[in-house]
Amino acid sequence: MKNIIFFLLIFVCTHSFSQDMGLNVMMMSGKPIVKEQLRQVHTLKDINPGYPASWISEYLEVEIAVVANDDTEQRVAGPNDILSDDQLDLIQSAEVGTDITVDVKYKQKDGMNDLTTKNMNFTYTVVPDKEAKYDGGHDAMVSYLQQSASAQKSLEALKEVELLVVKFTIDETGKTTDILVTQSTEEKDIDNIFIKTLENMPDWSPASNADGTKVAQTFELNIGNMIGC
Repeated sequence: MKNIIFFLLIFVCTHSFSQDMGLNVMMMSGKPIVKEQLRQVHTLKDINPGYPASWISEYLEVEIAVVANDDTEQRVAGPNDILSDDQLDLIQSAEVGTDITVDVKYKQKDGMNDLTTKNMNFTYTVVPDKEAKYDGGHDAMVSYLQQSASAQKSLEALKEVELLVVKFTIDETGKTTDILVTQSTEEKDIDNIFIKTLENMPDWSPASNADGTKVAQTFELNIGNMIGC
C-alpha cells in the first residue's frame, strides 16, 4: 500500500531540552480523508464539508486529480459539483497515501453584478481508517525521544538545534523503516542521534483499513526551536 505523511495530534514543547525547543510530528500534504469515507462520496461537499457552493454562479469545469507518492497522477474533468461516474471511480480507487486534488473553475458575480472567472482548489490526503499509534501514546513517544537523544548528546548541544526534519515510516508490522533526513542540522552527529533514536524506537500499533488490512504510514518528525510554543 502507498505510504502517507500524516499529522499525529501532538504539539509538545519539550522543556527538558530548552525553553524554546519543540518536538512535533506533522502532516505535509492535504487534510485527511478516511479511505472508507470515499465510498460515500457523490458531491464536492461530501469530500469537503466546508465547500463554499454559495460562491458559485456558474460552473465551468471541475477537475479531480489523484496524485500518488511518486507524483504520477490521473485526472478526470466534470461539469459541476455533482461528480460523474468516471470521477467517482477515480476517487474510490485512491489508495492510502495518495492526494485527491480538486480544481474548480467557475464564475462569480462581483460588486457590479458582473460575472468574473474564478478558480479554487483544495487537497485531501487518503488516510487509513485506523491510524498508526505509538504504544503508550504521544507522551510516551515524547519521553522516549527525549531520553534516547539526551543519553547520546548533552542537553546544551541539543538545545541549539534550529531545525531537524526526519521522515520515517511505520510499516505493516509496526516497525520504524525508511528513515530519511529531509532537513539537516548540518551537524551530522546530531542528525545521526535522531536517526539512531528512530531506528531503535519501540514498535507501534500499525495503521489499518476498515477491513483490518495493515498498511504502512509515514510521519515527519520536527526537532528544533518552536517560537511561540
